[in-house]
Amino acid sequence: MHETTPVSAVQNLYNMLEWDCEKDVLPYCAEHGIGVVPFSPIASGFLSGKVTAYIKFEGDDVRKFVPQLQKDNLFANQPVLDILNQYAAENEATNAQVSLVWMLKKYPNIVPLVLWIPCMLAAVGCMYLFLYCCCKITMQQALYICAAAFVIAEFGASLEWNLFVYLDQAGIGFTIVRNLVLVLTCGLIFMITFRLESGLLKKELLNHLSKWELISTVVLVIVTFAFSNISFLISDASENLSACLNILKMRTLVDFSGLAVLYAFQSRVSEYLSEKEAEAIRIMLKSQYDQYRSYQESMELIRIQRHDLKHHIAVLRAETDRKKREEWLELLEEDLNQNEMAAPTGNRVLDIMLTAKQGVIKKNDIHFTWVADGALLDFIHVTDICTIIGNAMDNAIESVAVLDNREKRLIHLSIASKKNFIFIQMCNYCKNEPDWDGKAIW
Repeated sequence: MHETTPVSAVQNLYNMLEWDCEKDVLPYCAEHGIGVVPFSPIASGFLSGKVTAYIKFEGDDVRKFVPQLQKDNLFANQPVLDILNQYAAENEATNAQVSLVWMLKKYPNIVPLVLWIPCMLAAVGCMYLFLYCCCKITMQQALYICAAAFVIAEFGASLEWNLFVYLDQAGIGFTIVRNLVLVLTCGLIFMITFRLESGLLKKELLNHLSKWELISTVVLVIVTFAFSNISFLISDASENLSACLNILKMRTLVDFSGLAVLYAFQSRVSEYLSEKEAEAIRIMLKSQYDQYRSYQESMELIRIQRHDLKHHIAVLRAETDRKKREEWLELLEEDLNQNEMAAPTGNRVLDIMLTAKQGVIKKNDIHFTWVADGALLDFIHVTDICTIIGNAMDNAIESVAVLDNREKRLIHLSIASKKNFIFIQMCNYCKNEPDWDGKAIW
C-alpha cells in the first residue's frame, strides 16, 4: 500500500492500556519511515489520575460512552494506574508526562499529538512566507490569502478522505481508476475554487481590507479548523467504524461551511466596492452635469452682455457729450471687470469652479471673495475637489441668495495650511439659526 500511495503519517489509538498497534502497525511504520500520531495518549484522561470510578460525565460529555471509562473497566485498570502514580511520584512528574514519555521512548517515529498543532502552524507559516516573498503584496494581504488558501486546502483534504473511505467500502482497490477519481475530484475542487476566487480576490479587495476584516477572516479560519478537527480530540471512537465515518463527514461539512462563509464575505466586500465605484461615477457625472449647467448659464449671460454691449456701442456713437461718453465707458469697464476670469489660485480645477460660479454669483448680487492656496489641493482627486468645494459653494450661494439685506450677501472662501492640516473654510451669512445636534450642524 505504501509503495502505491506514499503515507507520511498515520493516527492510531495508542496508550498504556491500548497497545495492540505494536504488533503490526508500529513495526510497519518504523520500517517504511511513516510517522505515528497517537490517538487518546492518556486514555481519555484515565491515565492522568483525575478520572475515577465514582466520577459522572453529564450532558453532552462524550466520555460517558467511552468503554475504557466504564465503572467495571476503571476498577480493572486501577493496578496500572497505581503503578503509574508511584513511578510519577518517584520522578517528580505528572502521570500525563510519564504516559507521553513512555510512548516517545519506545519508538522513534512516534509523534506526540501536542506537536501536531505546532507542525501545522509551521506549514502555514511556510505558505505565508512563500506568498509574501513571491507576490508583490503587503504582509496583511499575504496573511489574508494564506488564511483563504488554508480553508480551501482543509476542505479539499477532508473531501478526499471521504472519497477514499467510500471507494474502499465499495471494494475498489488501489487501482488506476481509484487514483484517477481522486485526482479528478481534487482537481475539480481547486478549479472551481480558482474560478470563484479569480472573480473576487482582486487587488482592489486586498487594498481595501481593513484591520478588523483581516482579524475576522483569521478568526473564522481558526474556528473552522478547530471545529472540523475537535472531534478527533474529544471522541475515543477509533474502534467504532461508524463513529469514524461520521467524524470525517462532520469535518468536511464544517470545512465547507467555513469556505462558504469566507466566499460570502468576499462577495459582500466586492459588492461594496462595486457600489462605492458606482457612487463615485454618479458623483462625477452629477458634477459634470452641474458644470454643464453652469457653462450654459454663463453662455446665456455672455449672450445677454453681448446684446447689451451692442446697445452701449450704438449709444456711444450717437453721444456727442464727452462727459457722458466717459460715464458710459466707466460703466462698461465695470461690467467687464465683474465678468473677468477668476484670479489663479494654483489649482486648475479650483480656478474653473470659481470662474464657473461667477455667473450665478452676479445673478444673485453676491459679493464673493477668496484667499486660497490651490496648490494644497493637488493631491486630491478632481471628483473630490468638485464635491467638497462645489457643495460648499452651492450651499453658501443658496443660503445668502434668499437674504433680503443685500449687504449680507457675502461669501468668503479660504484654503490654507495649518499645523500640517489643510484648512478649508467657507464663511457666509445664514437666514436661519444653525442647529447643532452634537454631531453635525444642520
